[in-house]
Formats: sequence, C-alpha cells, structure tokens
Amino acid sequence: RLDLLGYPGKIICMDAEKMEFDDNTFDFIWSWGVIHHSSNTQKVLKEIHRVLRPGGTVITMVYHRSPWNTYIRGLLYYGILRGRLLKDKSLTKIIQESTDGALARYYTIPEWEETLSTLFNIEKNIVYGHKQQLIPLGHGKTKGFFMSLIPNSVGRLITNRPFFGFHLVTIFKKKLTE
Repeated sequence: RLDLLGYPGKIICMDAEKMEFDDNTFDFIWSWGVIHHSSNTQKVLKEIHRVLRPGGTVITMVYHRSPWNTYIRGLLYYGILRGRLLKDKSLTKIIQESTDGALARYYTIPEWEETLSTLFNIEKNIVYGHKQQLIPLGHGKTKGFFMSLIPNSVGRLITNRPFFGFHLVTIFKKKLTE
C-alpha cells in the first residue's frame, strides 16, 4: 500500500515481545488487534514502554469481553445453536476457537486498565462494535438480510457501547519517571 499510494516507508517484521529498537525511539505507537494475540501481553507492553519516548502516546485495540459477545454470540450462537457446548464444555474454549488467531485474549475495561496501569497513564477508553455482531448467525444470506434492515447509524449507536462492543480502543501515554 505504501508503494501504491506513493508514500515512503519501511516495513519491518519482528517479535513484539523483544523489539530490536533502541530505548525511547518513538513518539507514537499504534497497535490495532495485535497484542492480545501475544503469548505474553505484559511483555509486549513492557517493550512498548521501553521503545516509547517519555510522554509518548499509544493507541491500541484489544478484544473487549462484553456480555453480548460472551453470552449471546459465544454461548447462544457458537455454544448451543452450533452444538459446541456439548463438545467443548467450556465457554472460554468456544470463544477462543471462534476467534481469529491461535490465541486471543479478551479484556473488560477494568482488566485492561489494570494491565496498563503500572506502565502507562490512560487517557481514554472507547468501545466499538459493528452491526453484524447484533445478528448471532453465521455469515450468509440470512444474516445479510437481517443486517440490511439495520441502518449503519443504528448499528453504531447500539454496538459502540460496553454491553455490546467487540473492540476496546485505548489511548494512553508512557508514565514519566520521577
């Protein structure tokens, strides 16, 4: 995309738990849907803290553990309607296996704030969702039909709330050391 849009840039692939950057390198770090897939999220956060300049800003998106996604989509749809509850006997396992990636952590707002609190000052939490979450069916014509009945603005109004939302976006800054 950088080449297609004519932007300069360099793409580097490395382990987020052991980044190869010097301390205090970046003013801003953006992580959308990445660090909750790490085997050690706290280690990634320590690395972010290390490479972020004092007062630098971070924006992350991690999966939000909402009642709607846990109990309606997870338990009702995947567990009962798709028959996985009898097979797996674990709601955590059902939700994990219905998510992208081999490992995915979900956080409530208080859990995520506690995870960040020793290294960062939290400025803002925002919960986002999308209207397809409202229809606990697999992708297909039936789900598409029901989604077409919900205006996008109504879908956002409903799902961009902690009870429904799937994405927890947090803006935070590196704590300044005394």
